[in-house]
Amino acid sequence: MNRGINDSRDLPEEFLSKIYDEIKNEEIKLKVTSMKRGIKETITNDKQRELLFTVQMGNVESIARDLMTSAGSMSEEFTIAKHLEHVGPMFQKAWSPCLAAFSVNLQDSDHIDLTNLCLTGISYAIRIACIFHMELERNAFIQALSRFTLLMATSQVIEIKAKNVECLKILISVAQTDGNYLGEAWYDILKCISQLELAQLFGVNVNKGKVSVSNHHQLGIPTNISSSSTFSLPFDNIFNTDKGSSNRRLQTIHGQIHETSSQNIVVSVDRIFAGSARLDGDAIVAFVRSLCHVSMDELYSTPPRMFSLLKVVEISYYNMGRIRLTWSRIWEIVGDHFNKAACHPLQDVSFFAVDSLRQLSMKFLEKGEFPNFRFQKEFLKPFELIMKRNSSPTMRDMVVRCITHFVDAQAKNIRSGWKNIFSVFQMAATDTDMQIVELAFQTCTLIVGMLFNSNFLFNGT
Repeated sequence: MNRGINDSRDLPEEFLSKIYDEIKNEEIKLKVTSMKRGIKETITNDKQRELLFTVQMGNVESIARDLMTSAGSMSEEFTIAKHLEHVGPMFQKAWSPCLAAFSVNLQDSDHIDLTNLCLTGISYAIRIACIFHMELERNAFIQALSRFTLLMATSQVIEIKAKNVECLKILISVAQTDGNYLGEAWYDILKCISQLELAQLFGVNVNKGKVSVSNHHQLGIPTNISSSSTFSLPFDNIFNTDKGSSNRRLQTIHGQIHETSSQNIVVSVDRIFAGSARLDGDAIVAFVRSLCHVSMDELYSTPPRMFSLLKVVEISYYNMGRIRLTWSRIWEIVGDHFNKAACHPLQDVSFFAVDSLRQLSMKFLEKGEFPNFRFQKEFLKPFELIMKRNSSPTMRDMVVRCITHFVDAQAKNIRSGWKNIFSVFQMAATDTDMQIVELAFQTCTLIVGMLFNSNFLFNGT
């Protein structure tokens, strides 16, 4: 039977015996099925249909059993990953299903143990993505975690549960431990912190229903500046018009968000900003850029808020001791942000920005400037731009008074900043407000008459 099929030779007897034994031990079977073409035409009643269904289910069960049996008998070599670099490619393959599994369980289940397990997995995934600089994976997990806090959308604050508070704690923990690797993902974290402050503010003012944009952040604003602008809280639109029903909902929501105002969370958030001084050069630049982005969103929200603008001032103090190269990169972002904030249409916001800029400038001028450095010129540049772009007489008067204060208090430490000072006075001389012109002229007279010999000739400027 097998003559001539192997290059005109017979097949080896051992080979034929092996095939025979395999067929004998594992029979070749055709798939059993009673489903034939045209079978639908033969089904005349429900009893036949039920019988056919039973036969088909038996076939499916038999096939599934055979597949599982064959899969269990397969032997594959398992390779153990022994090097750190093996984790990266493995995580790239597994991160998407892991994120889906964690997200579904966080959304559908309120069981605290399951929630903690999912959050632990998310925190580990973020850590791996940060270590291997996987931006897509890192951003995906952090965005998912920030959404599960329910703070990103104002309308969802009434749905905050214990699991959402746990998500917030994990997000804060990630910011504290992996800050050097977060990059642009800082925006989602800082945006969530901004919304957290708004929720805490709502909890404190739950019985007031109103909040003043100017008296929320007091930082030395004079009484002659109008501070009567009062706005409705963004949460007002989630309440019914009925007063009794609204009060009941207020009390319910106050209890739900009370946990977000706990001392532990408040202190942890403050540590994020205080710990910015420990971030490396690239990380602090990314942090500042994201914070200024969030601050700009706040300033042009309804109502305007200045929480992140205040934090910009704080982190500027914390990081002022950095080397000049890094600080120049930070101030390039911060200075531009103050320029925009100081030209805000709401006077309280612009006043706060200029006053904060004045305090930072005084702190920096106290340090003096090394020879051949020109950082004072960069630092005082915002005053010059504000004077050029802001047409408000009150703000222009404040800028001139700030510059006059610098001359009176820190003339001995001013070096490259003199150019900005005289540029501001030059623009003040063309102002239509005689009070501004007179103040600029008096300061110039003081500089020429009393400070010229002791500062300009000595400094060689």
